[in-house]
Amino acid sequence: MVSVAASSACASGDLAHVLLANPAESTPNAGNPTDNSAGTAVHAEAIAKMTSHLAEAEHRLDLSATACHHVAATVREAASTTQRAAGPELTGAQYRTLETFSRETCRPYEIRPGLTCVYTDDGNRVSMDDFRALTEHGLVGRDTSTSLSRGQKITVTEKGQQALAGPHPPPTAPAPAPGPPAVRGPHR
Repeated sequence: MVSVAASSACASGDLAHVLLANPAESTPNAGNPTDNSAGTAVHAEAIAKMTSHLAEAEHRLDLSATACHHVAATVREAASTTQRAAGPELTGAQYRTLETFSRETCRPYEIRPGLTCVYTDDGNRVSMDDFRALTEHGLVGRDTSTSLSRGQKITVTEKGQQALAGPHPPPTAPAPAPGPPAVRGPHR
């Protein structure tokens, strides 16, 4: 970023030198400088100086543009890396399930064909939807060397450990208490 500012500032200086080198700018109402041979020489020297300063300004602005592109690419890369490192957004329930998987031994079991449930070793049931979501995000894995009928041990992956170490999702609000039953008027 500093190189962008420095190149741009130097280019501004070069453009100011172009104005200073222009004989028409430095001597107002001096007449046409090409009226005599001395004026012609001054004019030729001024054109050479102006051309040199314009070329230098162009070069510095090109450097500034290149530096801007590099800065923009660096910012884009940093933003995408941060997004990749941040991992998936977890709901409060998914986060709590991930915490359970990191603290306790949990296993999915096939209760009957087509019905799989996840339980902790002490018999508590864990949400299958949360387990699926965590698996899809790569936050947990399971030991597929054993069959589902015997239970496959669930492990928290490195990515899951990073999610646990990162920011916690906001707590979910409890469901509102049900109101009183609706009272119907008499039927006619």
